[in-house]
Amino acid sequence: MAGIGTGRGYIADIRSSQPSFALFKDGELVYFIPRHRIEARDPQAVAADLTAAFDEFGE
Repeated sequence: MAGIGTGRGYIADIRSSQPSFALFKDGELVYFIPRHRIEARDPQAVAADLTAAFDEFGE
């Protein structure tokens, strides 16, 4: 559970939501998917969002 607290420290200005996805680049939050955008959609749609985020922000 300590990891969750540490992770929350990086995104303190975003309301806590589990599950959620956070993508960081060089220590900065660059993309976030909150619970309502995960649970209300099928896995392929969520995967497409994550793929697009990695394509945009990845190296």
